[in-house]
Amino acid sequence: TLSLHDALPISTTVTWNSSDSAVASLNSAGLASTLSAGSTTITASLNSVVSNAASLEVNQAYAYIANYGNNTVSICAVNADTSLEDCSVNNDPSFNGPTAVAVNSADSLAYVVNYDGNSLSQCPLNNDGSFGACVSIPGISSPTGLALNPSGTILYVSTLGINPLLICALSDNGSVSSCTNSGLSIPAAQGVAVSESFAYISDLSTDLYICPIQADGSLGSCTISTGNGTFNTMLGVALNADYSSLYTANYADGVDYSVSSCPLNGNTVGTCIANEGNSTFDFSAYTVS
Repeated sequence: TLSLHDALPISTTVTWNSSDSAVASLNSAGLASTLSAGSTTITASLNSVVSNAASLEVNQAYAYIANYGNNTVSICAVNADTSLEDCSVNNDPSFNGPTAVAVNSADSLAYVVNYDGNSLSQCPLNNDGSFGACVSIPGISSPTGLALNPSGTILYVSTLGINPLLICALSDNGSVSSCTNSGLSIPAAQGVAVSESFAYISDLSTDLYICPIQADGSLGSCTISTGNGTFNTMLGVALNADYSSLYTANYADGVDYSVSSCPLNGNTVGTCIANEGNSTFDFSAYTVS
């Protein structure tokens, strides 16, 4: 019972419950942590009073791996511990030397760049993560990597062609409407990752190009990081979810494969650590994804 003008922190006073704790669990403040695909209902209780139930649906997460050597894309379910299982293969006719895959935030479209086919495949995704029939977009010379901006309105494509980075506008339904040259001069662009404010382009060298993203999606003047000497013939680049860490795959001399792990703050790369994965890394297949 409360008196007039009293305040009660409801979120921490009640007890939160999930009908299926294997799907999602809740902390004392009512924050849900998803654990596996499935459905659960959320309720709050205080003494003998129980709230109405809210439904929570957790979708299965999937990983997509471009297989350059056999013109396919592997689709794997991601477990709660981030391990992969139940992988299947899609061999859409538009795939021709696929090197990278990007998926929109709605998990409704996948984009695949085809190095040998000089093209981009645009593919609808089904609820089970599988591909529908893809549409091939030609005229993209030697594409090597791609990344979507966080809002899903622009696709950035790195290439080994005359134009090392293309900026492709997407329509409201996610279809590629047009691609323009970024104007960058990068000798051999291999991979690209983007945050809300910057694009990070790896080169087949020791140089990582960091370029501010303008309001219209174009790129401003770039700076270069060498990862305190750990970057060496970079094949790909990736960011973590909050853009606080950056990773590059380093081909080096074709023998000393490594992954550089670097703290990141906007356009500032901190001290990187090169990890050789206990000699388990092998990038000789030259797949960039």
